Amino acid sequence: MKAPPPREYINVMEILVAEEVEHQLRQLPTRILKYVKPIEVETYALNRLPSLYAASEKGWHTQYQKAKHELRKEIYNAVRQAIAAVQVDPLRASRPLIHHPSPPSNDALLLEQFRAALGQPNLTWESLLRKCKRAGAARRESMADRQRPPTQTAEPYAAEPYAAAYATGHATSHDHHSDNHGTVWRPGTYGETSWHPKRDHGYHTPTTSSSVSGYDWNDSRYR
Repeated sequence: MKAPPPREYINVMEILVAEEVEHQLRQLPTRILKYVKPIEVETYALNRLPSLYAASEKGWHTQYQKAKHELRKEIYNAVRQAIAAVQVDPLRASRPLIHHPSPPSNDALLLEQFRAALGQPNLTWESLLRKCKRAGAARRESMADRQRPPTQTAEPYAAEPYAAAYATGHATSHDHHSDNHGTVWRPGTYGETSWHPKRDHGYHTPTTSSSVSGYDWNDSRYR
């Protein structure tokens, strides 16, 4: 006998029955649980309940809500009867069905090749997609950096030539003022005046007026 082919639909009643079986088995004593097989309880209850198939997410949600509200009592009673039925002969032996795995699809084979190439045995399609997105973003950023024109760096400010020129001009101006203000005119005592040289700070010694005109301010004619 061949294994049934994979289908793209689901029986929503199987999910509801499995939830109810798990709920009721938690309430049983431990000494009884070892004689109860959940898979037998589920199959017994499913054979006494209607099937609710769905092939889409919307259909699955609709069937689930409908059965949970309208068939809750029927599901509860079917599971309770199944638990009581499988406990009638706890020593009986049952042979479970042998699962025949279906051959792997092309997608599964391709994923195995990716796992072997990347050295990641737990790789999934979701993680592979994230890796591809990160690699693509890094490549686009690298290409954008290559296409961006290089920024022009400003030439270093030559401070030393400007400072040297400023110091030279300042020294020349200072010497010029020193020549023009080598002496100062200061009044003397009452009725006389005299030349007094400015305090020596490295300036030129002023020349006396007697060497220029032949007259002396101390002459009695000027008193």
